[in-house]
Amino acid sequence: MIYEKTLGYLKKLLKKEDPDKDYKDDMKKILSKLKEKALKLEIQLENESNEQKRKNIKLMLKVISKQQTKGVRLMQEREKYSPLSTRQNLIIKPELSPPIL
Repeated sequence: MIYEKTLGYLKKLLKKEDPDKDYKDDMKKILSKLKEKALKLEIQLENESNEQKRKNIKLMLKVISKQQTKGVRLMQEREKYSPLSTRQNLIIKPELSPPIL
C-alpha cells in the first residue's frame, strides 16, 4: 500500500505533462462561460427599450470584457513562467574571455 502510493506520487513527478493543466482547463471554462454570458447580454441589450436597464447591461458587458482580458493575460503570464516553457526557451550565454593577468 505504501509502495503503491509512493509509486503513484513518483509517476506524477516524472510525467512530462503540463503541471498547470488543471488551471488552464478551469480558466478556459470560466472564459467560455463569460463569453456565453456576454452574448446573452448583447441579445438582451438589443431587445431592451428602457434606458436605465440598457445602461446596466452596457456596464455588465464592460465588466465582462475586462474580466476576459484579465483572464487571458493571467493565462499568458502563467504560460510564460511555467517550468515547461522555461526549459524550452533556454538562453545560451556566451563564454567570456578569461581575465587578463
